[in-house]
Formats: sequence, structure tokens, C-alpha cells
Amino acid sequence: MLQQQDCLRSLSYGKVLDRDWIDLTVVRQWLAHCTQSHGKLCSQHSWGIAIQPPKFLRVIDVYNLCLVEVARPEQCRFVALSYVWGRSTPLRLRYNNVDSMKRPQGLRQYMSSLPRTIIDAMEVVRGLDERYLWVDSLCILQGDSVEAREQIATMDRVYGSAFFTIVAAQGSDADHGLRGIKRYHFSFCEPGRPRNIDQPVAKIKDDAHIIAPFPSEASLTHTTWNTRAWTFQERILSKRILAFCGEEVVWHCRKMVCREDMQCEDSGYGPESLDWLSLKPQYFGEDVDALWVDGSLMTDRHGRTRVVRSGTFGQYSRMVEEYTSRHLTFESDAIRALEGLLHVFQLSFRSEFISGLPKSLLDVALLWRPMRQLQRRRGFPSWSWTGWKGQVSYNKAMESANRAYSGEEGTRSLQRWYTFSSSSSRLEPVNGHGWGVPLSRLPAEWEASLDCSTGRTGRTLTSDPLQLRSYVQATLGNRLLDGDMTYLILCTTCTRSFQLGNQILQDSDTETLTPHGPPIPPESRPLRFSIVASAFEWIGTVLLDGTGPEWMDKQTHEFILISEAQYFGLDDEPYNVGEFPLYHVMLVEHDRRTGISTRLGLGRVRKTAWMMAEPTERVVILG
Repeated sequence: MLQQQDCLRSLSYGKVLDRDWIDLTVVRQWLAHCTQSHGKLCSQHSWGIAIQPPKFLRVIDVYNLCLVEVARPEQCRFVALSYVWGRSTPLRLRYNNVDSMKRPQGLRQYMSSLPRTIIDAMEVVRGLDERYLWVDSLCILQGDSVEAREQIATMDRVYGSAFFTIVAAQGSDADHGLRGIKRYHFSFCEPGRPRNIDQPVAKIKDDAHIIAPFPSEASLTHTTWNTRAWTFQERILSKRILAFCGEEVVWHCRKMVCREDMQCEDSGYGPESLDWLSLKPQYFGEDVDALWVDGSLMTDRHGRTRVVRSGTFGQYSRMVEEYTSRHLTFESDAIRALEGLLHVFQLSFRSEFISGLPKSLLDVALLWRPMRQLQRRRGFPSWSWTGWKGQVSYNKAMESANRAYSGEEGTRSLQRWYTFSSSSSRLEPVNGHGWGVPLSRLPAEWEASLDCSTGRTGRTLTSDPLQLRSYVQATLGNRLLDGDMTYLILCTTCTRSFQLGNQILQDSDTETLTPHGPPIPPESRPLRFSIVASAFEWIGTVLLDGTGPEWMDKQTHEFILISEAQYFGLDDEPYNVGEFPLYHVMLVEHDRRTGISTRLGLGRVRKTAWMMAEPTERVVILG
């Protein structure tokens, strides 16, 4: 029911909307309410302490219609635009037009070439009494330039520093525009395109109406914008979002969701809040007390040492699952489209990333698994999820009785991995640094190394760097000098070949629901097979990343030992058991010509069966 009262003072009341045009004074009220009432919760969200202002910032001055290179970016209040380029080819900033665009009114001559979405965003910024707008196509020098590479790598600084982000989620390209924005200041282009809302309203008396709220489908979830890979980090990194979706505009911040027809802070109705990722200040070393734990070792009452899942890794796994459900126009952008967000995680992990995986927890990060049948993505390593097209996920941490912890990992480190230095062909140890578990400090009851010939464990470190170096030089030869080797990881491990048994079928008559992305039909689910030893003895299971080569069911296949595992089901809910009776194994295809192995799947096998099969030891180079 609607009466003539102040909407922010009485948020349970609705509002009859203009059928054609959006009232920006309402948006101005949302902005004021957020900035005055929410404090640091929105102005500096959970990981805002880790995001620095851009070192270089170029913005559109919507009053002077020109580009401005900001002298002090940390003091600049600007609005960012997140949109989908689609099939449109928006005007881009290049060397041959940058000088003319920097002159006062310099953009006026280009207005006819600007997509409607950008012009409408400029109108919104000016209508909200803001001055500066950041748009990628006009504020980053396009092409293969040093500036473009640097700016794309630091998108966390741009979207994390913006006052708020305009999300253009209507339509499927940049020329769709923001429907309902009337152009008062840029009408010389065109007056703007009206919207067409259908708001059921029943008049009771002159000052009272009954209105039906907009359907919940009018949300970001069901938009083309929300399916694109590039827009994922733009959404996550933003402090506040003003979303144009459906035929309305919706406000999202960390504290409230507001919509035109009903202010939602206290009304109890409204579109679902965005699924914000949350990195607590403690993950960056702020407000840490003696009880704080993030990815540490803990000893239970039986004296056994457990690995507590890193809260940062928990958020990282959520990020990977949602990001891999999205679509890229150019597959070569698999990391570029996420680079800003990875930079934030790098600060929290206190570790560099390698092909999208944190180095300090590489042994855990390698255990991603497909949620559907994947396709190989060229140009990226097979051991990383970036090397495959399709949605992947990580197993959940096992629930812990102590609520102060994030839960326990169902795995324990076993291998020591090496990679190549980015500046040379020198080998460097990967895990055992940062917040990972150093192999030299592994608890006594863990397997520090495994002698494949005896099945016994010892305390000596595997993979002597000098021996590895000799092997790598003999295997890779001149390629060490000719190309980039940083995509390779290697270790000395146990290997064994087994046959694949019967395919393990799942509930074929139902669709698998995923938290992110559409349901997965049975024919698209990943293929799972049993692993059998001699006499067709079942020893474990493997989940294929793709459909596998044509010879998958005709030969024996090589598996390499990765780490210890505590529970079996790749898709089942983890259950707490006392010991680690299993091994994580990776199904690989070894190319004898290059000496490099390719990941094909991930599985688990029984330890006793693995050792009875008499595995052999070799250096494995994964690419």
C-alpha cells in the first residue's frame, strides 16, 4: 500500500513509478543513505584494505566532455561502468585519438560513435551530481600497449576504488543502452530510450494505492551480463552497484538492496542480495589475535595433526566455481579476465599465483574437479583449471567441531613441486613457502616422502634440485632456452599404470543442480570410471576432465601419486574418518617425444592396493 510519505523514513511503503523514465532523485537518496549510514562496511568493504588506489587513472569528465588524466588518483571520486561489449564495436581510445579526446569538449565530435550504454551512463553520472566516469574502452589505451597490459592486470584498483559501479545488465551488447534514462544533458545525441514497465496499480482513494511488486526474476542473475567472465571480477570488486536490469534500476551494497517500487532495507521483500565474496581483514594481517587461524595446523585430542582449511582458500574455491561457469569471447583471456581479483587473493595468500593457482597451496589447488565434461583450452597448462573450458569445483572442507575453524582439508601434502623461475630456467620449489605447509616441518605422523621400491616412508625430502635439473636438461634440451617454461610444474613421484573398469553411472534421470550456472544434464556430466588392478580388482575411481582420447577404454593408463586422501567419494559429502587410507592420483598421458605429461583426470585409490601394485619412481613434468 502506498501513501505520500518519505520513502526512506517509511521503507515498507511502495511507489507508483513513471512508466517511461527512471527518477534519479530516488537513486540519489539511496546513495546518500548508504554513504551516511553504512560507514566502512560499504566504503571500505572486507578486502578494501588490500586494494590500493590506481597508480594511473584516466576518466571521462562528463561536464567538460573530455578525458582527464588524474594527477592524484587516491583523491579522485569516480564512477565505474560494467557492461557487455557483445557484437558491438565501441569507440576505443587509441594513439591517434587520445590527444583530441583530452581537449575540453573533445568527446563531442565522437558522441555519434559512442554506444548508447556509455552515453546513458554519462547521463546517470551527471544526473547524480557526480563528475567522473571510468569506461574501459575510453579510459584504457587499447591495443597491445604497455598501458593496456598494466591496467588490465590491476582492475582490482579501478573497481575497488570506484565510488560505485553502474552495471548495464539490460540487453546483450553495448548499444542497448540504459532503458529509462532520459537524456537531459546529452539530448543532442538522441533523447534516450524509454522503458516499458508493467506495474499493476489499484487506486483505493486519491492518496492511497495498492501496488504489486516487481517479480523477483528482475535481477542480475538472469542476465547476459551475469554470464560473462569479464564482468565477474567487476561485480565482486565493486563497493556498491547500481544495476540496470529488466526494466528497472536496483541498488546493491553490503548493507541493503533497494529498488524503485519498494525500498528494501527494512521491508522484508526484494531481489536477492548479491553473493559477495568476503575476505576478512584478518586474511590480510589486520586485527589478528591469538585465536585466529587461517590455513594452519591443529592437533586434535588424539594427538593427530590436521590441516585447517584456509578461509582464503574457501573463498578462492567459490570464486573458481563461479568464474568457470561463465563465458569468454576469447579463450586467451582466461586469466586476464580475472587478473585483478587474483591480485587481491595473492595479497591474502601471501603467495604468487601460477596459471591461476596459489603457489603456497599448490598441492591442494591441484585437486580441482570437473562439474561437467570439459574441453581443452589451448595455451594454458592441463594441470590448471585455466587449461579447460567448463565449470570446475573443489571438494568442501570437512566440518569441524570447533566453529572457530573453517573446517579440515581431507588431504595431506606428499610431494614437493618445482617450477621454473620467470626470469630464468632455474628450478624453484613451489610449496613449502608462504602459508603452505613446509615439508621440512611436516608432523611426525605424516608421510614426508615415499620410497616406491619399499613402500616405506621417510623424513628425507624428495626431488633433489640438482638431480631434477640434470633430468630436465636431458629431457627438454634446447627448449629451456627457446621458450617460456613457467607453465610447467614437476616433481619426483610414484607412478603406476592401471586399466579403467566400468563407467560408474550417476542418477541419469535427473539433472545436477549447481550453485552457479544452469543445471547440468546427464549427458554433460563428467565421466567417472573404476580403476582396476590385476584380475580386475577394484582399487579406486577416477573422474575424467574431458571425454578422454579414443583409446581410453582400450589400454592401461598412467596414474601419478599426488597426496594423501582421507575420504573416497569425489562427489559425495565428506565424512570424518580418523586416518588417511587413500591416495590422490592424477591420470596423465605422457608424451615420450616431449617428455611432458598432460592431466586427463583426478582420482583416489586405496593405499594398500597402490603399494601392492609395485609402482615405480620417475620425474613427472606436467604441462
